[in-house]
Amino acid sequence: MLDMIAQPEVSPSSSQLDIDELNAIFTPMTYEERIAHLYDFFPEEEVMVTSSFGTKSVFLLYLLHKIQPTQKILLY
Repeated sequence: MLDMIAQPEVSPSSSQLDIDELNAIFTPMTYEERIAHLYDFFPEEEVMVTSSFGTKSVFLLYLLHKIQPTQKILLY
C-alpha cells in the first residue's frame, strides 16, 4: 500500500524545509503515510518518539515497529 503513494516533489533535506513546507507535504497524508515518509526527511537518530507504553500507545507502537522497526522509543 505505501509503495503506491506519490513521493513528495520537494528534495528531502530537513535543514532546508520550514514548518509550512513540511505541513504542506504531510497534511494530505494518512497517519501511516506520515510515519513512513517521516524517515524520508529526517534520519532515524533525529526522530524522538516517546510513549507511556499504555493501552492508547499500542497502535502507534505497532505502526512504528511495522514501518521503522529499529526506531528507539523513549519511556516518559
